Amino acid sequence: MSPRRILFVCTGNICRSPMAAAIARAELDRAGAGAIEVESAGTMAMVGWGATREAARVAEEHGTSLAGHRPRQLTRELVAGADLVVGMEPAHVAAAERLGAARAITLAERPVADPYGCSLDVYRETWALLAERIPALLERIADDGGIDGRSADRVG
Repeated sequence: MSPRRILFVCTGNICRSPMAAAIARAELDRAGAGAIEVESAGTMAMVGWGATREAARVAEEHGTSLAGHRPRQLTRELVAGADLVVGMEPAHVAAAERLGAARAITLAERPVADPYGCSLDVYRETWALLAERIPALLERIADDGGIDGRSADRVG
């Protein structure tokens, strides 16, 4: 069964996972798959912050906004409400599994590096990687009704 709620997870929930969620929402909107909800959270969320200025700027460069984003801590409740948890690194998947995630994968075989504290160009590179991998993830979900295994890169 295809997921109806996808939860993207990174560490602080201020860079990678909010950008991933924004990309996924845009892709799903383009595909007319608005019934799928997309959220994000962090294993050590920077609660009280917003997305970084660099993440917000790169999102704006791609026609979307992170203005309303507020970081959230990864919790058992968020995991329980997600049909699929997508981590940026294996540690994020492990954290979700410890909280009871039934389906948790990494977005790519190699971790998506954290751009926090880096230049705007590094954020743009991160966005490009996410924008490459997320449509493939969504296509794979649509093609086979879901994803099994530890990475979205794996073809079953």
